[in-house]
Amino acid sequence: MKRNPDSGDDKSMSDELTKTPLVNIPYAYELWNELTKLHSSNNNNEISSDMTREITKTLLDIYSSPKARIIATHIWHLKAFTTKELMSLTGFSSRVIDHTRNNLIRINLLRKTIEVKHTSEKRGPKPWVYALGTADPNDSIDAKLRYEELVEQERRKLKSLKKEELLLAAVEKRRKDEIQGRLKDAKIQTLVTEFMGHYEKTKEPISLKEITRRTKDVGLDDAYAYLDVAVKLEEKGIRTAYYVDGKIDSTWEPPPEIRQAREAREVKH
Repeated sequence: MKRNPDSGDDKSMSDELTKTPLVNIPYAYELWNELTKLHSSNNNNEISSDMTREITKTLLDIYSSPKARIIATHIWHLKAFTTKELMSLTGFSSRVIDHTRNNLIRINLLRKTIEVKHTSEKRGPKPWVYALGTADPNDSIDAKLRYEELVEQERRKLKSLKKEELLLAAVEKRRKDEIQGRLKDAKIQTLVTEFMGHYEKTKEPISLKEITRRTKDVGLDDAYAYLDVAVKLEEKGIRTAYYVDGKIDSTWEPPPEIRQAREAREVKH
């Protein structure tokens, strides 16, 4: 016999489903009576033998499937519903729910009542409210209102998640910036140590052009990274200068950062 796609072979799933009182679906004869009323009122005649076999087969298929029993029970108690609501109540996929729902539609137990429209759902086919044939019209209206509330809950949840994602992104950016900052500081300190060693040998002011070249060599792409190195050297008493043809350019005016470092050093001494 062909297995229903929603029946499942997982024993643990079956055991879990049978723990809930929802498996106490009304007995088959109650469903049969419901269908008899529907067919009698709609067709004013008896149910055909072909339909009888179809109804019997469908009810047996539903009763033999743990998931279908859960779905059918919710349908029985709600009287009117949307697929979204059943997904929320059962945790099942729309494919599983559609399978059981379509089976019940095929035997005329369910019918479409209200096409649901919501501004948040702009793509794809519009969902419908489905109701038992003997359901009150107000049951369909209630199902529509429940659907709209579910959509609103999802909207609020999505908004909250987006806010949380933005917060996490900001935290991650700050963390990366801190790492980059520490890495930059480490590279600058390495260059400062390097130029201090050079100064100990030559006792000559350090060339700003050379500082600029070395900052690029170590991967400091910041255009002002050379100035960070120069200021730290000035703070340690090692002068920097601008050279032209191997000689210090006496007309060169140091930027404010270097002047401030020199003035601060002179005040200390």
